[in-house]
Amino acid sequence: MPARRLVVSAIAVVTVAAVAVTTWWFTAVHPGMHLAESAGVTVCFAPVTVSGTELVVGGLDFSPPSRATILAVRLVEPQNIELADTRVVPVLPDAGPGLGSATGWPIGDRDQYGLDWAADRELVGAHLKPGVTEMPYLHLHVVDPTQSASFDAWQVEYKMRATRWSSTFPKRIEVPLEQSACGDD
Repeated sequence: MPARRLVVSAIAVVTVAAVAVTTWWFTAVHPGMHLAESAGVTVCFAPVTVSGTELVVGGLDFSPPSRATILAVRLVEPQNIELADTRVVPVLPDAGPGLGSATGWPIGDRDQYGLDWAADRELVGAHLKPGVTEMPYLHLHVVDPTQSASFDAWQVEYKMRATRWSSTFPKRIEVPLEQSACGDD
């Protein structure tokens, strides 16, 4: 009889542990780079003016290995800059240089970037499909143009294969008060 209690207790412990691990796996956000690989890079914008506080940052292609739904987008360590909008647009076959960074909003001369602007949509809530390359881009707003602005990276939270993931793209953006100050910390 005591051996049977021991077996039942062991089964109960294993079951509780399995339920706990499964619950954690499907509810926690895990680090992952399924959408794109990204090397650290710094982009330095020219100083903004009171009338020109809108910036656009792209330069990354998402190509998920399976269906992914974008849940959230955040800036990492933003200073005097905020995320005004996040969008995603399919990349056309044999596309041109793509959208790197630009000043002003809305984006001017869109045809030069080799993107399917007719399919442009909000990034948060977007369903990305495997085999389709899409370029996310950020519409940024400098809050106070009399101060420098920056952020260290941007983060995308997404759901893929019933699991929540988070990718951080180390793309530092700097908007100095003087062009010569770019890259100085």
